[in-house]
Amino acid sequence: MMRRRAGWLGLSSMRSARAALAMLAALAMTLGAVALGAKPLNPNAPKKPLSTEKPKGGPAAPRMSRRVVVVSLDGAGAAELQQLWRDDLLDEGGFARFFREGEVASALMPVDPTLTAPNHVSLATGAAPDHTGIVGNHFHPAGAPDFAKASGFSFPIGAETLWEAARRQKKKVAVVAWPGVDGSEPRRRVDIGMGHVASAEREPQLLILKRSDWQGPTQAPPHLTSPSRSPVVGAHVTLGGTGGAGAAGFDLYAVDRTDDGQTNYDGVVVAAGAPAGTPPARPPSVANLEQSEPLGQGQWAELAFPDRGGRSVCWVKVLALDAGLETVRLYFTGTYRLQAYPADFARDLAESSLFWPGPPDDRRLAAAWHGEPGIDLDTWTEQAARFAAFFGGAMRVAAAREDWDLMLGSIPVIDEAGHSLLLADAHQAGYSAARRDELARARRKVWQAVDHELRLLMAAVDLGRTTVVVVSDHGMAPVHTVVDLNALLRERGLLGSPGAAAAGGISAYVIGDGGTAHLYLAAAAQPGGGGTGTAPPGGPGEAGVGRRSRGGPGAESSDTAARQRQLLDLRDQLLAWRSGDDVPIERVLTRQEAADLGLDHPNSGDLILFANEGYAFDSGPEPAGAAIVHPAAAYGMHGYLATHPNMQGIYLAIGKDIKAGSTSTAVQATDVAGRVARWLGMGKPAAAAAAGIGAH
Repeated sequence: MMRRRAGWLGLSSMRSARAALAMLAALAMTLGAVALGAKPLNPNAPKKPLSTEKPKGGPAAPRMSRRVVVVSLDGAGAAELQQLWRDDLLDEGGFARFFREGEVASALMPVDPTLTAPNHVSLATGAAPDHTGIVGNHFHPAGAPDFAKASGFSFPIGAETLWEAARRQKKKVAVVAWPGVDGSEPRRRVDIGMGHVASAEREPQLLILKRSDWQGPTQAPPHLTSPSRSPVVGAHVTLGGTGGAGAAGFDLYAVDRTDDGQTNYDGVVVAAGAPAGTPPARPPSVANLEQSEPLGQGQWAELAFPDRGGRSVCWVKVLALDAGLETVRLYFTGTYRLQAYPADFARDLAESSLFWPGPPDDRRLAAAWHGEPGIDLDTWTEQAARFAAFFGGAMRVAAAREDWDLMLGSIPVIDEAGHSLLLADAHQAGYSAARRDELARARRKVWQAVDHELRLLMAAVDLGRTTVVVVSDHGMAPVHTVVDLNALLRERGLLGSPGAAAAGGISAYVIGDGGTAHLYLAAAAQPGGGGTGTAPPGGPGEAGVGRRSRGGPGAESSDTAARQRQLLDLRDQLLAWRSGDDVPIERVLTRQEAADLGLDHPNSGDLILFANEGYAFDSGPEPAGAAIVHPAAAYGMHGYLATHPNMQGIYLAIGKDIKAGSTSTAVQATDVAGRVARWLGMGKPAAAAAAGIGAH
């Protein structure tokens, strides 16, 4: 090393001089550049990226706004979902994607009472019933006459809703059948909306035709693709209309498609025809009207026909077809008028062949189980799947539009399946292990139909900019017995009616809602009498014993104390009441005591009752009959305390800002609105409803 170093120091003087001159020249150039204000060259500096700035005057890059979709699966319980998932029975690719790529909470904790209206309002406001005023699906509104009953789906909401908060903050909202958003007034109207259709314009019909009902031989219907091997015979049926909808007529043609030399009918063609009472003309004119292909036993057809400048749709199924036409049973689903706006959204739904098909026919399914004319379980399940497909399709049509930021949608068929098919308790009428398993398979088909719709919905939205959250309002529990509390009050001489209160006693009536009931003191029972309503107009925190007495302060205090003692005595009586060896009532709370449950509101009863699972309360407010208890007509019920595992709902989220494969503890129903607002980058709904919001 020393030798090499010495050699380097021993360079010739001429070489050293040239090197020194080069260094001085470089230094001079650098100093000159600095003096001129230029940056010195740094060969190791990163290259400046090419400018991405658009030329001035050019089109701006489109801004993709954040979106949130909230889907309510009414009646979907966390316990049932988890069990179906563990049993590998959800294979349509909807729920599975949430479990793989999204967030799944252990449960969604509903508000009390665990009913549809209170929980959908709390999901949409972030407020409990003591602020929203929606204390049940039905209740007595404070200040109204005795026995008056309000609907929680249409009663004014005491807090601002998500759809109002979003529109106030200049965001666009689409709603597909979210309970309560019916477009009836500004607070219940959004930018793009479709309301829930409550009733049919033409009621469903079950028709049973005998051989004498078929006329013929008659000419074959138009468009029959293959000839009938036996003479075609015909019949005519009519669906009566209500509320401006005229009767709809249908012509039936029995055909024989089997070339066996025998007269044995195996198909029915259904075509829109003239209503009954018009001059007969065979075949009727069906130009431009839809007709079915020949339907064999068990087959459905969808028929569209002109109706008041538009179209209506009816589904028909051949339930039974005797070869000799001795017994032919056909089921028509009825027709419904869809409420959708604006006009282009309604047109998009119609062009997508999305017409409200009607819910599964619970009444006729129950009738068949009781040996009366009705529909079978397969028909009911097929209706439920069609109903799910309609809601899923409507949400996809809305999702395809660009003019929304928040979408709220609902698929209510799991709730339908719970009420009609949850046969799981040996105390329920008609219980057997085989029938239990049969109805469980049908419920699973309904879950799978919803699973399929969730898969299609997630494929229809951009999860890179959209958060999809799936919630439910409550779960479901088996029910076997209904308790008529008004009949119980009548038996004890406590049933209220104007002017009928016993001297010195109390008089009351009950409005029931599944596992919850509100007991109100009748106005006539209040000291001073007269007037209307059962609660003072003050608000949460009142005494909870009805209207206060008239008279001097001392008398008022004395009367109120006496009324409180009587109310507490009635509470104890109700808690002590037994049906045989059973205890139907789990808890009875005064309005004040219900504050911990978020129910201290003037619309709540003076007493609030919760049943034990297996029992439900008659709706009231008058006795349904003489019996205090009777078998339940439904198989599933909710409304029980939210602490019951069966009452806890579901919470799933996927997409933008959601960590894949994450799990979480239970989510409160009142937390959902705040999460949605945060995802949208807006302020959450206000604690109170502001005057004029929603009037856009």
